[in-house]
Amino acid sequence: MKKKIVLLTAFALVALLVGGGTMAWFTANAEVENKFEAGTVKIRIHEDKFEDAENVNPGDCYEKKVKIENEGSKTAYVRVKLIPTWVDENGKKMFPKHGQDPAKYNAPSKWHKDFKGDWFEYNGWYYYRYKLSSRSKTSPVITKVWFDGWKMGNEYQGAKFTLMVKAEAIQASNNAILYKWGQIPGIKLNADLDLDQDSDQSLTYEVLKSIEGFEDLTEEEFNNILNEAS
Repeated sequence: MKKKIVLLTAFALVALLVGGGTMAWFTANAEVENKFEAGTVKIRIHEDKFEDAENVNPGDCYEKKVKIENEGSKTAYVRVKLIPTWVDENGKKMFPKHGQDPAKYNAPSKWHKDFKGDWFEYNGWYYYRYKLSSRSKTSPVITKVWFDGWKMGNEYQGAKFTLMVKAEAIQASNNAILYKWGQIPGIKLNADLDLDQDSDQSLTYEVLKSIEGFEDLTEEEFNNILNEAS
């Protein structure tokens, strides 16, 4: 009897080991990647049908249509600075007196409360008031350059005039225009802004309301933006 018991015990042990070795579990695996690809802000300056002019005469007028194209993937705001420079025939810079520069161009007017154009001048920059979507162009910031014959005397013989166009763009989202450019609308980060008492701040609030995306901005919302940045 003892022999049988031992055999049975040994068999049970082997069965247990075999059963344990073949046991399996139901399992599964899964992976997912969340990718975030950054957009791009990229612009290009277009000067339609314009080539450098030579042998310019007093009174001459040249077509010069300057537009900005958004070549990036993100909608953006755009601003432009026009930098005029005169150099005499010896390469020395010339500095015409205020109001006496013979070089003229039809740049946008300064911002005012009732302006209706696409562009306006504020603190030395020309701002395009609309959001510029990807692959689209602005309207021209200027369309012509001419030379006032009454102001272009003999001192300008052999001189060269250069009009440098500097363009900048910034994403149209998340109030970036306020935090990065600063000059538009020229915000001083003042959490206690009083639009009735601070005329400079009141003006910047009105300028901001001229730009697409901020037309319905309330004073409370404007204050909230300042508070976020302070």
